[in-house]
Amino acid sequence: MGRIKPLKEELYELYINQLKTTVEIAKIYGYKSSQTISNLLNKHNIKIRDYKEAQHNNIIHIETEWLINAYEIENKTITEIANILNCAINTVRRRLIELKIPIKKRYDLSKNNLPHYLGEKNPTWKGGRFQRNDGYICIWNGKKYVLEHRKIMGEYLGRELLLEEQIHHINKCKWDNRVENFEITNVHEHINTHRALGDL
Repeated sequence: MGRIKPLKEELYELYINQLKTTVEIAKIYGYKSSQTISNLLNKHNIKIRDYKEAQHNNIIHIETEWLINAYEIENKTITEIANILNCAINTVRRRLIELKIPIKKRYDLSKNNLPHYLGEKNPTWKGGRFQRNDGYICIWNGKKYVLEHRKIMGEYLGRELLLEEQIHHINKCKWDNRVENFEITNVHEHINTHRALGDL
């Protein structure tokens, strides 16, 4: 039995409305090559994005909170993030530069250089709570800095939040971490919510 080919309406929804890449769509339908999806887009007269449009869309749709957390808090490399997001390394690098986040050198990423300077041993220690440039609050959990709103919501639910779960601050104040100000969502819904509010 062959693979199910996406219908024109499905392709249009995924590629045009949701701005998914041909690679992402190929994975959804179980194709190893994205060329099959490109061929179907051409067949259905759906205009394929050029390189600049594709790069632009990839930059916009790397969710800011997740990216900052992955790069600055979880200490993931640009390559690791690109692999997770299934996008080009330069796309991640460009987004970090857009957000004015300094690109780390290899020395900074070496975990062997970190333990002596973590927590209260760090000369810049200020009590284990600080506000990032993007407005979110980070707190020290005894091992590393984590986003306060995710920690609070996890404790409220009695479980750790899943990687794909996002927290939307209802009143748009990223530092207002009262549970009643939280709404659980996912990356795509979170982006759509902020787009509807005119933030994107």
